[in-house]
Amino acid sequence: VDSCRSEGPYALVSDTYTSYAKAPVFLVPGDNDWYDCGGRSDRERGFAIWESHFLYLYQKFGRFSSVQHQDRRKENFAFFRRRVLFIGVHMVGGDIKNKDEWNDLLRDSLKWTRDMV
Repeated sequence: VDSCRSEGPYALVSDTYTSYAKAPVFLVPGDNDWYDCGGRSDRERGFAIWESHFLYLYQKFGRFSSVQHQDRRKENFAFFRRRVLFIGVHMVGGDIKNKDEWNDLLRDSLKWTRDMV
């Protein structure tokens, strides 16, 4: 996205999903949504914009009271539907920009997966 300086691209995608999707949409952030935005402050801004447009996007489609979110990483989610577990786990690829940040994300995502399975 445009170095995470503008909400425009995020809003466009969010509005498109809301207007055209026939079923609730659940998303996890990708590295192009925030991690590739540049320095730490750019990444934080990109992630905040992603959260404001996509974190609870599914709620625009109706009530999903059974969705759980990880306390530490709200973007990680899980729910059961007809005895099937759906789980969203935030993972990033690409270059490691900050090893501690990267390791925290991996550790939290692994814990979420273990807790849900």
